[in-house]
Amino acid sequence: MMAVMLQNKIGIDQILTELYDRASDGGNKPKDTLAMIYAEWRNIILNGGRFADAINGWVPTMERMVIMSGEQSGNLPRALESVIEIVETNRQVQSAVIGGLFYPAILITATVGYLLLFGIKVIPEFTRILDVSKWGPLAKSLHTLSTLTIEYGLISIVAIVALATSITVTMPIFTGSIRIKLDRIPPWSLYRLVVGSGFLFALSALLNGGMRINDALVSIKGTGTPYLNERIQAYLYGIHGGMNAGDAMKNAGFDFPSKEIVADLGIYSKYSGDFGDALDRVGKQWMRMGLKTIQAQMKVLNGIAIAFMAVVLMWIVAGFFAIQQEIASLSRNM
Repeated sequence: MMAVMLQNKIGIDQILTELYDRASDGGNKPKDTLAMIYAEWRNIILNGGRFADAINGWVPTMERMVIMSGEQSGNLPRALESVIEIVETNRQVQSAVIGGLFYPAILITATVGYLLLFGIKVIPEFTRILDVSKWGPLAKSLHTLSTLTIEYGLISIVAIVALATSITVTMPIFTGSIRIKLDRIPPWSLYRLVVGSGFLFALSALLNGGMRINDALVSIKGTGTPYLNERIQAYLYGIHGGMNAGDAMKNAGFDFPSKEIVADLGIYSKYSGDFGDALDRVGKQWMRMGLKTIQAQMKVLNGIAIAFMAVVLMWIVAGFFAIQQEIASLSRNM
């Protein structure tokens, strides 16, 4: 909305005044949260500050850098549109990952819970009727599964959660040659997709805002994680050595954001007149392909979770009937 208003030649201070009036219900609700934010931003601008200064502390540093670059180049509307694209891109990727993981997590949790319930409530009743040593192989396997679930189920869940947490926490800081290899497989490949798409959009926005490639990379590096900074530093090393941006990315050896993207950017940096626009197009294409990749991986994960639940349930049902047959056979012999 703000970008559209700016494109229609409305001043940023006037826009903030209108937004304040709307949020405060014409001044009747000056303590409304949005109204107070708009009022603070407007006051900073009226006192000679830039919009990037006004939003300092309210938005992530990278998005603020894009807006600052747009202000400096006189193209704030395009900078705002770039910020919207960056935010929407990250939101789409995160939604795809979270949505894809939620269903398998529910299925696996339900399966483990059912095993615990069966092992605690059902199996002990059968053992009172018929000694386990007299059970058949299938029934015994169900008893073993239930026993293992009771004894090690909670420990296993805690271990899995701890492993997932440690992987998540170390993703932004884990670097080096081992990380390069891990980036080829989930979940590290998903993180590379998220960070890589954000990097491409941010870099293209800064370049389109008038920054030189060196300055843009340094700006992103100042707000990046150790993982991203390791890659940017390698790019800067190549650029300072006289390489163009595409060759610097290729020579770095990280294949970041991907091997195909690096190859494409090498061509664009040599023959395209506007590397920033090329980055923008490549970033959007990478995002579309990345979302399809995530969705495909999540479907595979869903399939594995469904298969796991089906196998366990069939195992329980088959074992249950096997135990019943053992008990029925004992009753007939008596």
